Amino acid sequence: MAKKDGFHINSMIVLALLQESERHGVEIAKEFKRRSSSHLNCQPGTLYPLLHQLEKQGHVESRWEQPENERARRVYSLTDKGRAEVEHLLMAWNKHMEAVQRILMGPSAQENAFAGVI
Repeated sequence: MAKKDGFHINSMIVLALLQESERHGVEIAKEFKRRSSSHLNCQPGTLYPLLHQLEKQGHVESRWEQPENERARRVYSLTDKGRAEVEHLLMAWNKHMEAVQRILMGPSAQENAFAGVI
């Protein structure tokens, strides 16, 4: 898991998924994989400690759900603090990606962009 200045990519992704709707752990892991076309996987050994950490930090809350004829499962939802955190993380991610793009573009592309050519 990559970290930069406390920036945690998996946390950002989990919080963003929970921003859309409440989910249980297996559903979060499936969305990780599905939306990344199987390029990203969040294994249970990573996901559940992360969810517990986010809950301890007050970013998510959980409740037990007992679907009929299924195993009980813990469902996670975003708190107000979590909504603020995901917005902060998404802004930090966008700044990070813009910086990487500027590096990859090289000096001449940057000069053209500043001159309004690109």
